[in-house]
Amino acid sequence: MNAVQNSVNATAREAFAGVAAAMAMPNLTPSQPGKTVVAAGVGNYKGYTAMGLGATYRSRDSRWLVNAAASLTQHGDTGVRAQVGYEF
Repeated sequence: MNAVQNSVNATAREAFAGVAAAMAMPNLTPSQPGKTVVAAGVGNYKGYTAMGLGATYRSRDSRWLVNAAASLTQHGDTGVRAQVGYEF
């Protein structure tokens, strides 16, 4: 029974760290066309902390947004994401 409980606890810890990692990824929008925003973030969920870095670029014609971010938990796990958007 202890082995099952330990497994459940380990899974919960990884899930909490994953939530913190997702929260830490910044997603800020540039103020003008042709500009880039570089940002840092931190997330904490149920005592598990992560840090994140990200960048967003708005095209010169202001129709495209490109965003990427990465995060790192206190246990060394990493997460990444990328997004592209078109406005019409």
